[in-house]
Amino acid sequence: MSRTDAAQAGEGAVILLERLSPALTNIDSSSGAIGTAVNNAIEKLVPIIADAPVDSATRDKWLDRLWQAQVDDDIPYIENLADHWGQLCGSKDKASAWADEFIDTVRRVYGHAGLPGDYFKGASACLSALLKAERYDELFELLDLKRMNVSFYQDYRVKAAIAQEMGIAAIELSNKRGAGKSAKQPAQPATEADYNDFLSRTEISGSYLNFYKSAVKKFPGVAPEKILDDLIATTPGAESKWFAAAKELKDFELAMRLAYKSPCDPRTLTRAARDYKLINPVFAAEVGIAAVYWLIKGHGLDITPSDIRIAFYETMQAAKIVGQEAQAVQIIRKELEHKNKNSTVYQVLMQELRYTAL
Repeated sequence: MSRTDAAQAGEGAVILLERLSPALTNIDSSSGAIGTAVNNAIEKLVPIIADAPVDSATRDKWLDRLWQAQVDDDIPYIENLADHWGQLCGSKDKASAWADEFIDTVRRVYGHAGLPGDYFKGASACLSALLKAERYDELFELLDLKRMNVSFYQDYRVKAAIAQEMGIAAIELSNKRGAGKSAKQPAQPATEADYNDFLSRTEISGSYLNFYKSAVKKFPGVAPEKILDDLIATTPGAESKWFAAAKELKDFELAMRLAYKSPCDPRTLTRAARDYKLINPVFAAEVGIAAVYWLIKGHGLDITPSDIRIAFYETMQAAKIVGQEAQAVQIIRKELEHKNKNSTVYQVLMQELRYTAL
């Protein structure tokens, strides 16, 4: 649509961004796939909105709607949209007006008077708007605030330096093409106090895997294994959400413990069984059994007979590779002993077990 009717394409992009987070609220995102897809979508949609040839009143309405979507984004999924706020504004004057809306709150929340747990969704949007408005002195003033000393805010120093030398268009072009990533200056080393403060006010949002990766980047002086252990300790009762992070760390023993520690999404476990059956078939067979276990226990959103059959198939494929088919069948049969025989899970698995016996 952007090739034939750029204004209509901009409206469509705004509608999609408004609807993304509400549509994804009840979907388990612990694998990180959804967060990645949303971030990729934002990168594609921002230029469509920014370049749309619409009048000032229409752009004002778009920005109001997008900001409301940000405010309502509780998970959050579209938080990266704030990093492009200046570009979305389209003009220096409009960006400057939005910066005025945010700047006093940013000063209060991130200055010396700010409490350690305070957070303002408009912080990145304010920095982005100041950059677009070429209000560099105020941008640097905010970046000098006590609680702005983290890498994802301090990156704006580099952006401002590039903009002052090459113009703001260079920044927007790098946003479109993904250029200039290597130009980021290294963040100042985080202290032990910073790390402890981070743990004390940790609130997981979006993908647990992405949150873990972000923490590893933010605290390079802390061993990834320690970061994961500490993060797991902050979420009692939801330990399985860190399964994908443990898998990323290649700590398969920990991943298996987490898979049974609390209810784990059977589809996430089934995908792991599929992906690892040739690389690490022992782990694949174990994680496949875990997937079937949680299916039998009734966990998983909108589970279909196909989901059950795929979980069983991937489990048995991995078990066959390590010569443990009989043991896998025995475990599944034992778990089914206390399952309602009229349930879909029971009937589908018993049918698959009969086929396996044949």
